[in-house]
Amino acid sequence: MTPSTALDAIEPTTEGKGAAGFSAALRANAPAALLGLGFAVHLLFLFSLRFGWLNPLFNDTMHRFGPGGDFFSIYAAGVKARAGESIYTIGGHVETVPYAYAFRYAPLVAYTVGAALSCLPAIAAYAVWLIGCELALLRNIRLTLALAPDRRTGYIAASLWLLFTPYYLELFVGQFTFITASLIFWAYLGWREGGRGATHKADWFWAAAVWLKMMPLLYLPILLLRGRWRAALAVGLALVVSSAFYFTE
Repeated sequence: MTPSTALDAIEPTTEGKGAAGFSAALRANAPAALLGLGFAVHLLFLFSLRFGWLNPLFNDTMHRFGPGGDFFSIYAAGVKARAGESIYTIGGHVETVPYAYAFRYAPLVAYTVGAALSCLPAIAAYAVWLIGCELALLRNIRLTLALAPDRRTGYIAASLWLLFTPYYLELFVGQFTFITASLIFWAYLGWREGGRGATHKADWFWAAAVWLKMMPLLYLPILLLRGRWRAALAVGLALVVSSAFYFTE
């Protein structure tokens, strides 16, 4: 065999190994790259709240009230609750918020979350709420990484939290859906873990989610199947009694 023939036999093998190595390295590093992309996109969300770069992509950011429109409805309801006024009237205390949608939550929200937030100036309260959403997001990412069977899966799953574009609308409008979903996520993990302490904590997470929005009532059959009927009854009674007390006074 001539030297040139030997080289011809070796070269394809070397190229094949190089391509296989590159492909393997790409697969190995792709989850970390995806997570890095997620953090970059999330930073874009945060900067867009200030500069509006992403606003043309969404209907609610272009054709509705400005940032915090839904949040300010809860804030204004808290102001009215502290003043002893009807929390469902439209208008009133316009000077406390730049704009607001009509309040559509349970009275308990206005007399707890709304009243507490209304102790701050409206813009400061909105900033506090944004920080709360970010802290909940970080906790969700940490829990997701801890639950994953391996680092690769954890990075991919965690990146989904960061790349979820409706989260930008959640921050912009000032909705409570992400917080509600996070509370349900934490409740599920507590019920999954089991044990008296974790289960009781999970019940409280579920209760808070129900009091914020009614959607988590869909999990009521799960609580009953798991024998958590006392927690379900207590949450339901608190919601009904507080609403009845408001609407019948």
